[in-house]
Amino acid sequence: MSICSWCCAMDTYAEVNKIVIPKKIALGEAEGQLSVVKKELDLKEAALREIKAELSRLQSDYSKAQQQLDQLSRDKKKIELQLERAEKLVVGLADESQRWKVSI
Repeated sequence: MSICSWCCAMDTYAEVNKIVIPKKIALGEAEGQLSVVKKELDLKEAALREIKAELSRLQSDYSKAQQQLDQLSRDKKKIELQLERAEKLVVGLADESQRWKVSI
Protein backbone atom coordinates (compact mmCIF):
# COMPACT_ATOMS: atom_id res chain seq x y z
CA MET A 1 0.00 0.00 0.00
CA SER A 2 2.87 2.44 0.73
CA ILE A 3 4.28 2.04 -2.74
CA CYS A 4 0.85 2.70 -4.22
CA SER A 5 0.49 5.89 -2.16
CA TRP A 6 3.96 6.96 -3.20
CA CYS A 7 3.16 6.33 -6.89
CA CYS A 8 -0.07 8.34 -6.61
CA ALA A 9 1.80 11.16 -4.91
CA MET A 10 4.52 11.14 -7.60
CA ASP A 11 1.83 11.20 -10.32
CA THR A 12 0.12 14.15 -8.62
CA TYR A 13 3.49 15.86 -8.23
CA ALA A 14 4.22 15.38 -11.95
CA GLU A 15 0.83 16.83 -12.91
CA VAL A 16 1.26 19.83 -10.61
CA ASN A 17 4.82 20.33 -11.83
CA LYS A 18 3.55 20.56 -15.43
CA ILE A 19 1.48 23.57 -14.33
CA VAL A 20 4.00 25.12 -11.92
CA ILE A 21 7.16 25.03 -14.08
CA PRO A 22 5.78 27.34 -16.84
CA LYS A 23 4.49 29.67 -14.14
CA LYS A 24 7.94 29.77 -12.49
CA ILE A 25 9.50 30.58 -15.86
CA ALA A 26 6.92 33.32 -16.45
CA LEU A 27 7.59 34.64 -12.93
CA GLY A 28 11.31 34.84 -13.63
CA GLU A 29 10.69 36.74 -16.87
CA ALA A 30 8.24 39.07 -15.14
CA GLU A 31 10.73 39.76 -12.35
CA GLY A 32 13.39 40.53 -14.96
CA GLN A 33 11.06 42.97 -16.68
CA LEU A 34 10.13 44.45 -13.31
CA SER A 35 13.76 45.16 -12.47
CA VAL A 36 14.25 46.88 -15.84
CA VAL A 37 11.10 48.96 -15.36
CA LYS A 38 12.13 49.86 -11.80
CA LYS A 39 15.48 51.12 -13.08
CA GLU A 40 13.68 53.23 -15.68
CA LEU A 41 11.31 54.50 -13.01
CA ASP A 42 14.24 55.49 -10.80
CA LEU A 43 15.79 57.41 -13.70
CA LYS A 44 12.50 59.16 -14.46
CA GLU A 45 11.99 60.04 -10.80
CA ALA A 46 15.51 61.48 -10.63
CA ALA A 47 14.77 63.56 -13.73
CA LEU A 48 11.48 64.67 -12.16
CA ARG A 49 13.28 65.74 -8.98
CA GLU A 50 15.72 67.79 -11.07
CA ILE A 51 12.86 69.40 -12.97
CA LYS A 52 11.03 70.20 -9.74
CA ALA A 53 14.20 71.73 -8.28
CA GLU A 54 14.64 73.82 -11.44
CA LEU A 55 10.99 74.87 -11.30
CA SER A 56 11.36 75.86 -7.67
CA ARG A 57 14.47 77.89 -8.50
CA LEU A 58 12.72 79.59 -11.39
CA GLN A 59 9.68 80.42 -9.25
CA SER A 60 11.98 81.88 -6.63
CA ASP A 61 13.78 83.95 -9.26
CA TYR A 62 10.42 85.08 -10.65
CA SER A 63 9.17 86.20 -7.24
CA LYS A 64 12.43 88.10 -6.62
CA ALA A 65 12.17 89.75 -10.03
CA GLN A 66 8.52 90.61 -9.34
CA GLN A 67 9.47 92.19 -6.01
CA GLN A 68 12.25 94.13 -7.72
CA LEU A 69 9.82 95.28 -10.41
CA ASP A 70 7.37 96.46 -7.74
CA GLN A 71 10.16 98.31 -5.93
CA LEU A 72 11.34 99.92 -9.17
CA SER A 73 7.77 100.98 -9.98
CA ARG A 74 7.44 102.61 -6.57
CA ASP A 75 10.81 104.31 -7.04
CA LYS A 76 9.77 105.53 -10.51
CA LYS A 77 6.57 107.07 -9.14
CA LYS A 78 8.52 108.71 -6.33
CA ILE A 79 11.14 110.10 -8.73
CA GLU A 80 8.46 111.35 -11.14
CA LEU A 81 6.79 113.17 -8.25
CA GLN A 82 10.13 114.66 -7.19
CA LEU A 83 10.84 115.69 -10.79
CA GLU A 84 7.44 117.35 -11.06
CA ARG A 85 8.03 119.23 -7.83
CA ALA A 86 11.54 120.24 -8.92
CA GLU A 87 10.16 121.51 -12.21
CA LYS A 88 7.59 123.63 -10.35
CA LEU A 89 10.37 124.95 -8.12
CA VAL A 90 12.59 125.83 -11.10
CA VAL A 91 9.70 127.59 -12.86
CA GLY A 92 8.89 129.44 -9.65
CA LEU A 93 12.51 130.48 -9.22
CA ALA A 94 12.68 131.61 -12.85
CA ASP A 95 9.69 133.86 -12.23
CA GLU A 96 11.37 135.07 -9.05
CA SER A 97 14.53 135.79 -11.05
CA GLN A 98 12.51 137.98 -13.41
CA ARG A 99 11.07 139.88 -10.47
CA TRP A 100 14.54 140.35 -8.93
CA LYS A 101 15.92 141.73 -12.20
CA VAL A 102 13.14 144.24 -12.32
CA SER A 103 13.60 145.27 -8.73
CA ILE A 104 17.38 145.73 -9.08
